[in-house]
Formats: sequence, structure tokens, C-alpha cells
Amino acid sequence: TGHPYVRVSHTAIMGADRTGVALEFMIEEGRRATIGSVNFRGNLRTSSSYLARETGLKPGDSFTPSKIAAATGSLGDIAVLQSYNLKSSGLEEKKDRIDLVFDIREKKAIHLGVGAGFKSDRGIFADASVQDDNFLGRYKSVWLRGGAGQTGYSGSTGFTEPRLIGSRASAGFSFSAEQKREFNKSFGTRTFGPELSLSVRWLEGLTSSFSAAYGSRKILGSLSIDEITSLDLSDRYRARDVITVSSLLSYDRRDSLVRPRSGFIASGSID
Repeated sequence: TGHPYVRVSHTAIMGADRTGVALEFMIEEGRRATIGSVNFRGNLRTSSSYLARETGLKPGDSFTPSKIAAATGSLGDIAVLQSYNLKSSGLEEKKDRIDLVFDIREKKAIHLGVGAGFKSDRGIFADASVQDDNFLGRYKSVWLRGGAGQTGYSGSTGFTEPRLIGSRASAGFSFSAEQKREFNKSFGTRTFGPELSLSVRWLEGLTSSFSAAYGSRKILGSLSIDEITSLDLSDRYRARDVITVSSLLSYDRRDSLVRPRSGFIASGSID
């Protein structure tokens, strides 16, 4: 309740018949202590205002163990932080105001990937990607990916909010485009459109997700003689608008994602 200096003592008085004991507890509440300043050190990119919001600690609030435990647990859920250590000033001296300092150690949040090679279904190709998992220092992921090969090209960009409005839900938005013409086809396809997704962790291991996507698809290139005589060309080359709605429910109770030895995983989805 905001009284960290409370002292509890007790006395035990044996009854006259020595068959019972009377217990008396003496509680000295002590002075009330409040949270002073909340500071962060070592966070080179992560915004201090964002960290302060996630901890929920505000100057002037009562200093209670439950608030401190909730704050440290919230920081532990931020994936871009490698470690953190809380130091308090004034608690040992039993001051009315306790200042807090979090020593933060961040992970590297910017990733760059490049690759090239040969595959039988793509031919010679090259891919590149860049991703920032701590965009603007507020634990948001932004990425850009692209690739090109003998069968065509593709590209996508988007962002992910891992903690939507401070909850267990995560949301994402992406936009992708692709033009592809396979080696054994006389025509190709061009597809582009956005996608919106939402995922929620309800209980330990129980996750649900929902996504909605729109795609515009169009055929490019030439057709064979048989296709020309059997199909309406105006309909064949007309763009198709495809809307996809998907939902997924999964329950994972495995003891390890890398090398599971016990537990189970179950999932169901519908489009």
C-alpha cells in the first residue's frame, strides 16, 4: 500500500493450562513512500518516453512491490531489449521519495540481408532486405524486401506493431507486388495489393489471428493457339480482384520450440 518501511513483530503468551498460545502482532506502518524520478540509462535508440509509458511508473505514485514487478515484467516483454537492471535511490536510507534508474542494454535492431544464386524454377536471382525492429525508438518493426530473377521480380514493404495500445495484441500492415513468368508458361501474371493482420495472445500458448488481404491479378504475355480458339480474349486478360479473409486459432504447449520433447500443438484455420 505504499509503506515499504513497515515493521511487523509479534509476541506469544502461553496460556495458564499450557494448551494454547495467545499471539499478538504489532504493526508499525512507517512512513509512506512515493516514486520520485524514473530514469533510463543505456537506451541508445529506444525512446525514454516509450519505456516510461510501458512501465506505467509515474512520479508521485505510491511505491509498492506490485508496481515494480509489473514494470520490470513489461520491460522483459520488449524484444529489442537484451537486459535491464533496476536500481533504486533512497530505499535503503528510508527516504519518503525513491528515485528509480533502469540500466538498459539493447539488441541490434537493424538487419540487412542480401543473397544471390540459381534455382531451377527461378534461374539466376538476387534478393535483398532491410528491417528495423526499433523504428523511431518505439519498438515498431519496419521492413523492405525485394528480389529479381529470370522469371520476374517481387517486392514488399510493411510495418508491425508488436504491442497494440499496450496490450497482448499485435498488428501489421504490408503491401506487396510481384510479376512472374515461369519458364514453362507462355504468359505471366502481375499481382499487387495490401494486407492487414491482427494477432492476440489470450492465455499461455493460446493465440488467435485474423487477416484480410486484397490483390489485383492480371495476365501478361501471349497465349497459345489452342487457348486463343477456346477462350474469350477480353475476359482472359481482364484483371481479377481477389479479397481474402483468414482466421487462425492455435494452442501450443510444447516445452521447447527448437527441440520439443513433451507437450502438443494444435491449430485450425479457415479462409
